[in-house]
Amino acid sequence: MPNKNRILAVFRQRLERLPVGRHPALYFNPWVEGYKDFVFGGRAGPAVQCTSLFHELGHAAQFGADKFRTRASEAGFLFKSRRRFIYDRYCEDPRTGQATHRELDTFAHQLHLMRVAGYKVEDGEFMRYSARLMTYMSDWYNIPGDDEAGRAKYCHDFLAERYATLKASEVLAKLETWLDLTAKRLVRKKLAYPAHWQDASVRERYHADGHVWACQRPA
Repeated sequence: MPNKNRILAVFRQRLERLPVGRHPALYFNPWVEGYKDFVFGGRAGPAVQCTSLFHELGHAAQFGADKFRTRASEAGFLFKSRRRFIYDRYCEDPRTGQATHRELDTFAHQLHLMRVAGYKVEDGEFMRYSARLMTYMSDWYNIPGDDEAGRAKYCHDFLAERYATLKASEVLAKLETWLDLTAKRLVRKKLAYPAHWQDASVRERYHADGHVWACQRPA
């Protein structure tokens, strides 16, 4: 199993290839899952990998500056879905395929970022894999298609079209504006430590230039 320093080095090397890789607000932690306390995580389940980090960056780019106020929080990205109260709990009750379309759009942004960072990935393979992942989305059965294969093909085609429409320069610009607003948010709130300081995995923020922002547990 790679040691901590090796993992950090790999993540930093990938980020440094992005024009925004050394943005002062681009903090990451390979052992955080998702996006917490304005830190981009590199873990998905038990796996720690750079592609997970780039997926979170893809979400930020897909949302862009226009949605920063409504989508960014210390708890993570704010995803909205229709819910219904059933018996004793709220359950997701989507009426459209909006969540899946958003996720596919995020994959398109992610692929552009990975390309800029030097990833050698075959577009078709990436798109087929991403389309298959959509079967786990709560609104999967609202996606056009007569069966599983039909819906998967629709997702693949939607992702391919969206990727072709986007430009890498556009994706990078959207990510940079998100990070600019993140920097302002952090200064304004004057965060002394993340909201989730109890979780040791998010008590350190790493930066591509090598410095570490360490969070100390409050007295």
